[in-house]
Amino acid sequence: MIINMASLPSAAAYYTQIKSKWASDYPSSEDIESIWGFYNECGYDDPQSTLKSMLDPITPLKKKRILDYGCDKGLMLDFFCKALDADTKGYGVDINDEAIKTAKRRFPRFSFQVGDGLTIPYDDK
Repeated sequence: MIINMASLPSAAAYYTQIKSKWASDYPSSEDIESIWGFYNECGYDDPQSTLKSMLDPITPLKKKRILDYGCDKGLMLDFFCKALDADTKGYGVDINDEAIKTAKRRFPRFSFQVGDGLTIPYDDK
């Protein structure tokens, strides 16, 4: 099968289109317990331990930073940063303007920005 790439929408057009329907079609979690419930429904018996194990390579680093792309309201970013230590810097990006507003109110110690999947609005250092 040959796919005509010219007939596919551009990434920019995709994000413009999806942004308007994202908030209504994909509701945000209001608390961390609902996130754990979702992971349990997906078959994870202990999602907290599974996710914390992803942090093992980061733990020995002196300067800890986490970028959560698709951060929604910042609940998982807060979980990961707390799992490492109090000095961990957190950065979140999400396409949903309202979710970012909520994240900024709930977690003012982190940096949140509205963004799509085309660029990362932070320096690479």
